[in-house]
Amino acid sequence: MTNSLKSKVVLVTGASRGIGRACAIRFASKGANVVITSRNQINLQETLSEMKKVGNNNEMLLIESDATDQKKIKSLIREVIDKYGTIDILVNNAGQNISGSIEDLDTTKLNYIFQLNVFGPLWFMQEVIPIMKNRKSGQIINISSIAGRRGFPFGGGYCASKFALNGLTETARVELIKHNIHVLLVMPAGTDTHFNADTIKCSKDFEDRSGISLMSPDYVADKIIKAVERKSRTVVIGSKGKVILSLNWLSGKITDLLLKNVFKL
Repeated sequence: MTNSLKSKVVLVTGASRGIGRACAIRFASKGANVVITSRNQINLQETLSEMKKVGNNNEMLLIESDATDQKKIKSLIREVIDKYGTIDILVNNAGQNISGSIEDLDTTKLNYIFQLNVFGPLWFMQEVIPIMKNRKSGQIINISSIAGRRGFPFGGGYCASKFALNGLTETARVELIKHNIHVLLVMPAGTDTHFNADTIKCSKDFEDRSGISLMSPDYVADKIIKAVERKSRTVVIGSKGKVILSLNWLSGKITDLLLKNVFKL
């Protein structure tokens, strides 16, 4: 397969660790010019160091920013355009979990999660779409979750944010077809990141059920890069996730009962 990513300008949000870091490193290894961003500059420096180990004289840029701040997003995009003149690929990866039963969800905390998981990706899309339209080319990759297709006990707030992101992604895909802008929806199952440790907890339920087998970020990133190269529409990553979503499509009732037993409800 021809390396379609060489010299492409790729912007990865939430690249300080986890899936974002793994994706940034993989893009760098493919010869892309990679811009990484998050709020944690120390961890971003670690990502940059790993990217340089696999890069081949391709350019890399670190910009500390905040995906919940629209003004900072606009400033970041201007900085990237000033340096590279365009953005070929946007990877909307920044996100965070919130847990708690529906009755315990703190809406102030939930508002923050929506700022990060929904409005942040939307603002990034709104900034890059005009750029991509002018070039009649581009790709947008939104990292969602299987929780954007199926609700899970004690994950109602997170699921709601990912359902919203899925809706935005699928809508953008259709709206942008005529502009030759490809939109990819990525839905991984459980991945070994700081997802659990960083969870905003509204009750204790989630932390009692976090000991499950998880995929590595490198595995997930490899699947994402392959989907980008193929210009896929949607990719579900992880056999367990595929089983759950398939079962839910066949019978929501059976899936309800399965999750009830898993979560001992």
